[in-house]
Amino acid sequence: TKIYWARVTGQLTAQDTKIDAPIDGKASVSHVTTIKADSETNTTLVEVKIDTGRKHQIRRHLASIGHPIVGDRIYGAKAPSGLQLVAKHLAFDCPLQKHPARYTLECEPPANN
Repeated sequence: TKIYWARVTGQLTAQDTKIDAPIDGKASVSHVTTIKADSETNTTLVEVKIDTGRKHQIRRHLASIGHPIVGDRIYGAKAPSGLQLVAKHLAFDCPLQKHPARYTLECEPPANN
């Protein structure tokens, strides 16, 4: 399980919206849900769950729907705040210790930049 938060440009309204555009010819699936839109900064905080893990998948998928991540110098525009993308929750079976590993970032949604 991989869940991320990203601040994107523009006003994005999404409720478990599926983006399944292939990346480099390979299947890739992201699910996007709006957390909070900010009309003052014209940005939206979103949660993104990914089913696959392609290189730059979240960045490419969000840019492909016209909402690049704030600070994404490759698929959007560079910003003083840097890339506004963070892993909120990761869960997997540890290949070394053979048990489930779960990591969750316990914090409030970041302030608008």
